[in-house]
Amino acid sequence: MGKAYPQFHSSYSHEELVEHFLLTPAELHFVLTFRGEPNRCGVALLLKVLPYLGYVPEKLGDIPQEVRAFITGQLGLLWDRSDDYPWYTSTRDNHVAQVRKFTDWRFLTAQDKVELEQWLREGAAYESQSAEMLLDAGCGRLQRLRVELPAEGELQRLVNSALTGFFQDIQRHITEAMPTEVRARIDNLLMVPDANFVSEFERMKADSGKPGVDQFQAEIDDEMVKSTVALKLKRGTASAEAILKRYNSYNRTHPTYKALTELGKAEKTIFLCHYLPSRETQREVQEGLNVVENWNATTDFICYGRQAELATNSREQQEVVTLSLQLLQNCLMLINTILLERTIEQEGLWERLSAEDFRALTPLFHGHINPYGQITLDLARPSFLKPA
Repeated sequence: MGKAYPQFHSSYSHEELVEHFLLTPAELHFVLTFRGEPNRCGVALLLKVLPYLGYVPEKLGDIPQEVRAFITGQLGLLWDRSDDYPWYTSTRDNHVAQVRKFTDWRFLTAQDKVELEQWLREGAAYESQSAEMLLDAGCGRLQRLRVELPAEGELQRLVNSALTGFFQDIQRHITEAMPTEVRARIDNLLMVPDANFVSEFERMKADSGKPGVDQFQAEIDDEMVKSTVALKLKRGTASAEAILKRYNSYNRTHPTYKALTELGKAEKTIFLCHYLPSRETQREVQEGLNVVENWNATTDFICYGRQAELATNSREQQEVVTLSLQLLQNCLMLINTILLERTIEQEGLWERLSAEDFRALTPLFHGHINPYGQITLDLARPSFLKPA
């Protein structure tokens, strides 16, 4: 299978098994309506695998043994009977149809294909930096719509068709944005004079020049490159990062990409020339780095499970985790700020603190917080943030 096409991981942690393959009470009731332990095991697998992958695997052996054991272990059986399930018969097809009805999943229709290709072409292609990312975006959209994924080859053809249309749209936008004079000059470059065997454009490609800032400036001076850079494909003006990512994905040998790389090296060199002899610049950079490192340490402290890594591929759940983390960080900073202000006021330190002391104050500390164990809340007790 392709890299972006959904497939099982090589292994799963217990948290991942619970997140993706735990049967809800309604799902368990649905499974228990089927007769026979093998059928119940098979239906339970279909019920959890279809939403996870977006399709039903061709072979029972494609489902990892630990996933099978975790799902079937919730049925109250003495052992896993999924090996006895008739995976390659019409019985499974009938069960899949019932699972689709229960979960509101459906087949991919011709209209779905048209709409998916249009969505990839007009929306996702502008954000995806490679064909694999575009394929992943297509899979994610179908799964959110509860539409079964087609075969990998068919889905890849849809993505390739969308990419072709995407580049055609870019060419059309660029052409429409070009002045008439520039278009005429391009036509002259592509024409092959009677006295020559190749066009002027082919001769220009034979020697693109040495990569560097001068070469980049020469390309910018050309009206065609100006139009391409300023177009931003569909909206606004392209940033240097967006241009560099686009070239990085499709053609690293392009002179403009090499020129941008050389320009970045020059900017880094200029920065180092300012940084090394200047103590003030070094202190400013170090202070910024300390703030970032302190912030990252606080983030790791709050989101301490699984080394602060996101344990899910679901964008919705990732967004919930991220927003919850930001909320806790803001609450922590607010409380710490109030504690600092009250401590300084109670100790009478306002007049004694110097400018360096004020610069060192930060609400990003967590040594007074215990993230583990049981926490007892007494709502009748006055808050330490208010006068008793």
